[in-house]
Amino acid sequence: MTALPVDQDHEDPLDPERILRVLPQAERATFLIQYRRAVDAARDPAGWKDLRRFLRLWALRAIAVAQPGYYEAWEAARTGTGGGMPLEDAIRQHRAGR
Repeated sequence: MTALPVDQDHEDPLDPERILRVLPQAERATFLIQYRRAVDAARDPAGWKDLRRFLRLWALRAIAVAQPGYYEAWEAARTGTGGGMPLEDAIRQHRAGR
């Protein structure tokens, strides 16, 4: 049997401490509230999958909200004030290979 080298630079992307550290301050309270609920639900073995899913979603959210302009783009999408096009037009363009 051989041992694998320890990669000290590698962090588990689903580590709640890492997620909390990466999130902007404005997101942390919401994460902690939802995390505690998910942990409570995971006390039942059937809830384990939901906890893992929760951590994956928040790990992805931490990446997204770190992008410059994320909140502005989200607000523009929410209010319909940003650029873009109707879904039907996007599908048409995709099918046409543009």
